[in-house]
Amino acid sequence: MARICHFSSAHRAGDIRIVRKEARAAAAAGHEVSVVIQGDMPADCAAVRHVPLSPPPGGRLGRFTLLGWRTWRAALHQGADIYHFHDPDLLPYALLMRAAGRRVIYDAHEDVPRDILSKEWIPVRARRVIARVFEVFEDFAAKRMSAVVTATPFIGERFRRLNPQTTTVNNYPMMDELAPPPEGPDGERRGFCYVGGISAIRSAREMVEACALAGQPLVVAGPMETQALAASLQALPGWKHVDYRGQLSRADVAAVLARSIAGLVLFHPEPNHVNSQPNKLFEYMSAGLPVIASDFPMWKDIVERYDCGVCVDPCDPRAIAAAMSALAADPERARRMGANGRRAVLEKFNWEREQHVLLDVYQRCRS
Repeated sequence: MARICHFSSAHRAGDIRIVRKEARAAAAAGHEVSVVIQGDMPADCAAVRHVPLSPPPGGRLGRFTLLGWRTWRAALHQGADIYHFHDPDLLPYALLMRAAGRRVIYDAHEDVPRDILSKEWIPVRARRVIARVFEVFEDFAAKRMSAVVTATPFIGERFRRLNPQTTTVNNYPMMDELAPPPEGPDGERRGFCYVGGISAIRSAREMVEACALAGQPLVVAGPMETQALAASLQALPGWKHVDYRGQLSRADVAAVLARSIAGLVLFHPEPNHVNSQPNKLFEYMSAGLPVIASDFPMWKDIVERYDCGVCVDPCDPRAIAAAMSALAADPERARRMGANGRRAVLEKFNWEREQHVLLDVYQRCRS
């Protein structure tokens, strides 16, 4: 068994992929696992040793500088056999670890160069230059890692050309976490839901407008990207149809899903979105909910192949509203699609399968 240290400066201890999936799976397999991260460790992760970080002053700049250094130092003190990190801003520290002969795994959650192209806090004219410079550096660092773990096959294809020790560990949901109650929902399913980060490029405005056009209630849960976005959404006439819950516990998320007709996952066609594999899509499926999703080819292939929802133009509120109205008017169709999605998760799209892929990565790193 190995001593494994996960470390992250950008995420928090409630992170599902890092803590509740990867770290907990390694601990359950008998490894000695520590996680250097901010926040409070979930109660069901007692087998994972938490090394807490205090947030730095200075916002984003503080995270990229002082907190990165603190995270690296705390990780080194764990004396691990394998270091597994999760943030691109920690790449310089990972290179230092590799230069000292340590085994280091880079977990690439996102296609960061393409993600930079959509970052609103970066001036538009600077985005392409910054994205290109970062990609050159990320490629340089990835070649020197002991292994690279990617969250989607598309990201995996890019890194496999750089490092043959690249493995995709899909961020699929745990089978039972959001499972529909065996006795069915508590009362009639009513309205729609969106759970996740709330931003303009995730169709926040279009969803509010669509629920007004369809005359359907919409439960929204998750952090607002900015206060300005929150104010603009609340000013829309359709906001009266929205029940905004803020950030919810996983148990409360499960309760929201159990009472909804369908789940919305409507990202704009940004460079980092069209080939992504959103965890939210599979979480809705795991809860037995049909999905209303963006009509990107990759997403459409999954939704249509498993007959588990409807794909629409995410920038068209009328198309979104039409899909909502159609599912609300045909409960049997919605139930059938939800059951199809749940079956697909049980058979293929689940963490219980993926965790063995991760454990194999750790085994190869030690040999």
